[in-house]
Amino acid sequence: MALWPLLAIALAAQRIEQAVEYARRMLPPPQQLLQEPVRATVDNAVHAWDAGRPAETEDLLRQAVRAAGDLGYL
Repeated sequence: MALWPLLAIALAAQRIEQAVEYARRMLPPPQQLLQEPVRATVDNAVHAWDAGRPAETEDLLRQAVRAAGDLGYL
């Protein structure tokens, strides 16, 4: 849960690589399991980054932040 504000701040500052690292840290245990569709969006963003697609990554992270706000994570 503490990673969401950090991810949102990094994203707002256009620090996409740092935002991806926060997103990556949200996925493995022992982190709290993210609700869908946030989990899938975060996972897809990390995979997009790893595949060299930064624009898609940024779009997916923005979607994840909006959904996280809707779910009360932010």
